[in-house]
Parts: sequence; structure tokens; C-alpha cells
Amino acid sequence: MKFPMKKNFDIRGFTQEEKDNLVHIHNAYRSLVRPQAADMIEVTWDDDIAAFAQEWAEECTATHRPNRNFMHWINMGENLYWWYSGSYNEAKAVKFWWDEVQWYSYRGPRCKNGEVCGHYITMVWAKTEKIGCGIARCSRLLDLPDYKRSAYYFVCSYSGRFVSHVKPYRGTGYPCSTCYKTDYPKCRYNLCVTQDMIDNNIGYNGTTDITGLQRTFTVSSKRSNGEAVLEPSPNTSYYSKWLKEKEEKKKKKKRNKG
Repeated sequence: MKFPMKKNFDIRGFTQEEKDNLVHIHNAYRSLVRPQAADMIEVTWDDDIAAFAQEWAEECTATHRPNRNFMHWINMGENLYWWYSGSYNEAKAVKFWWDEVQWYSYRGPRCKNGEVCGHYITMVWAKTEKIGCGIARCSRLLDLPDYKRSAYYFVCSYSGRFVSHVKPYRGTGYPCSTCYKTDYPKCRYNLCVTQDMIDNNIGYNGTTDITGLQRTFTVSSKRSNGEAVLEPSPNTSYYSKWLKEKEEKKKKKKRNKG
């Protein structure tokens, strides 16, 4: 997946378009986790958290904030990324964090072979409801004294409380199977949402193009009793086969009735 790089040497925070892009790519990746998540909440942007992240980005440290308690959130998740080049792209940084999935063992839960996978874990922490990110152009990163070069410094903060050696989400059952236990009891594109988000078409639109990946299955709630139905996602190799099998079942049922 190619991301167009951008230049802004005076940058102090993201544009609205970039904020929307950050929320979108986080939700796209969160909807794609394997094993599928029973309790993954759809995240939204929070300006207070973004200001908190921006404050740290402008410190230009290249290390995690020692105290990540903010407002009513305790030990918030935090991801960092920096570019020594003259350009940046916020989605490329998020993909870099996601790519750590190759080093993550859900069964463990742990990072394989001593590799780093904490950024991925933070991204897919199921109970995270809000995110906010900041970016600054730094003349140098203070905690990397051997690299005396300017850099873009990118910080994302997450409302979910990060706890090491704990699974970031419930990977049992169908996607959304425990959403009803949360403040986000409905399901949309494998993410837990509120009825208001569905009724008013607020939030994630379900596309995964920006990730270069496809969601194989999506949960829908089409049965009259509200029971979740697992269906293949459109535009996948499974979908046309599933439609054909579904049509055959309808015909068979009709013949049996006749």
C-alpha cells in the first residue's frame, strides 16, 4: 500500500481531514483482527486527548510520556513514530504499528522472538473508545543524541488502559458477540457501536481499502430475534460462492414446501 507523503515544516497538529483519516484507518484495522474480536469498540476522535498527545509531540523526546494519566483516564495507551525525512504521512505510521501483528502471539499473549509488538497491541485494545494524535516538526529528537537531524514526531494517545501481558481483546466467538455487555451494544463492520451511531450514520463506513486488506466476514443482525449472523463481506472470493449457496438453499426450501 502506497501512501502519498506530505511536507509541512511548520506543522503543529493535524488537519480535520488527517484526523478523520486516522480514525478511519484505526477502525479499519480494528475490524480486521484475527482471531476475530468479540468486544472491539469503534473508536472516535477526542480533541482533549489530541491536545494531550500534541503537548507531548512538541516536547520532541522520542520516548514515552512517563505519566499517562489524563483527566479520568488512567495509564493511557500511547504510540510513537518519527520520520527523519522531509515528509510524513499519518496513515503510513499507523500501518507500521499494525505490521507488528506478525510478531504477536494472541495465545501467549506475547511478542514472538523478543520482537516489538506493543504498538499493535495498543492499536487493537478493545476497550479503547477515544483516540487523539499530535505531530510536530522537531529540530532534533532529544533522546536520540546520535541523530542530530530534524524530524517529524508523531504521537497517538488512546483512552484504553494499557496493561502488558494481557490480551487486548476477547478472541472467542463471533465478532461483536459480547458487545451487548458494553455501552456499545450494537454491531457494525465487526465493531461495537451504539444505536445512535447506526441510526445517524456516524463513524466508520466499513471500507478497508486504505489497509490493502479485505474483511473476510462481517456480522449482521438481520434475524427477527436479533441474533447475529456471520456473512462474507462483499468483494471477497467467499461472497459470490456464499450468494450462490444461499440461493440454492432458498430454491430447495421452496421445492420442499411445494
